[in-house]
Amino acid sequence: MADKKDISYKRLLSKTLSYLGIVGLNPLAHTKASDIKAVVILTLEVLLTFSIAASFSINLSEPYAIIENFTGFAPAVQIVYRKIMLLMHRSDFRDIINYLDYFWSINAFGKHTANQVIRIQKMQSKFLKFYLWTVILSGIAYVAKPAFTDERELPVLSINICPIKTSSACYLGSYAFQSSCIAVLLCHIVLLDSLFLNLLLYGYCELEQIKYAFHEVKAEVHVHDEEPKVLQLTILIKHHIKVLEYFDKLNKLFSLMLLFQFSSSLCSLCTGLFMLTSNRSPPSSSFALKFVSYVISALIQIFAYCLAGQMILEQNESITASAYFNCKWWEAYQPKLRKGICLIIQRSQRPVNIVAGGLWKLEMDMFVKIVKGSFSLLTFM
Repeated sequence: MADKKDISYKRLLSKTLSYLGIVGLNPLAHTKASDIKAVVILTLEVLLTFSIAASFSINLSEPYAIIENFTGFAPAVQIVYRKIMLLMHRSDFRDIINYLDYFWSINAFGKHTANQVIRIQKMQSKFLKFYLWTVILSGIAYVAKPAFTDERELPVLSINICPIKTSSACYLGSYAFQSSCIAVLLCHIVLLDSLFLNLLLYGYCELEQIKYAFHEVKAEVHVHDEEPKVLQLTILIKHHIKVLEYFDKLNKLFSLMLLFQFSSSLCSLCTGLFMLTSNRSPPSSSFALKFVSYVISALIQIFAYCLAGQMILEQNESITASAYFNCKWWEAYQPKLRKGICLIIQRSQRPVNIVAGGLWKLEMDMFVKIVKGSFSLLTFM
């Protein structure tokens, strides 16, 4: 049916995995040194998160300050939780990545198919670069807000071990520590998002190749022996099942992470919108600089996941049309071939949904609901 040895799908993951390896999170490079590196960095991030959380208790009389500080707390908790899950389930992530060995090479069905898959991959790469720069600009705007104020402020309100109001060294040290932690946290968010979106992309591209594979099993009028075509179709059906199993494993592994992430992103979106609208209208330049980019980044993150889930859902549904029309079953009476086509059509009509914690389906309808819900909650606040 197809050669599986020409081009490895893992090549697309190489950059993401190599960057994850720098912080000890590469599932394919598990060593004691990587564990120590990951734990040390995670400990620093946890300390920052706890210092932000502790600051809530000293600002109970200032709800406005608490809400503003929550814009830094929510992403910090999100990434700490996701990194802990990645460390705890490192072997499961490694199994998911190794599962790609079962996938076909991108040129398995000719140059046209390869060009189509490469085009899809390039579009994904461009989107991830756009997302990266959006997050970078958002981070710069977030840490730059203190430069627009007259008092000594930090990007995020936290418990300080020294007096930042009176000591310049203490202030600069605290500012540098927070800025560094925010930069690392944002990099981790982009890397973990890229890991999940790339894994979804591989499944999407594999479904794309299955659609092209139906051209090889089409019925032929002048061929009376249907067994060769039936054998090809059997291999195709088994491969389709393998891809669906891949999505199922991916869904189970990321389900709780997605639930926590979407909850965090929803809170981030609501608090960011609240800060933009509750201070004064129009907001000051410092608030606009900090929170407009913050809200845009939160929206893009949610949009990316919902769009990816929608594309997987529609791609699997499109298998039905490809199986029905590309096999040209009406041109010859081949009952076994027709039964096989009916089998794969029935299976592709069952939706492939990526679900966050069994509650939220990743699809564009959900994105619209989240945006509407955010503005409804903003109105309530």
